[in-house]
Amino acid sequence: MIGVDTSSIVACLKGDDASDVDLVTQALQSETLIVTPFVVTELFSERGISNTVKKTIVELRRSRMAFGSAPAAHALSYWKKAARRGRWLP
Repeated sequence: MIGVDTSSIVACLKGDDASDVDLVTQALQSETLIVTPFVVTELFSERGISNTVKKTIVELRRSRMAFGSAPAAHALSYWKKAARRGRWLP
């Protein structure tokens, strides 16, 4: 299981050539990549992010970071809303 930070996943999506991108690619291929809700929020708040990339992010395995006993779907909904609000910030 490998947790990924926002900058590494963005670099991977851009096709950058770096050691962290190689690790992200390997983790994706072996299905051991974990994306925290905070990273999902940061990625969704990126301006110009395509719907295809959003769909891919949602399909990635996420950590079970949630609020108390809230179901995972509700927690993901919260983080998506946080991303939309984050786009309004300077």
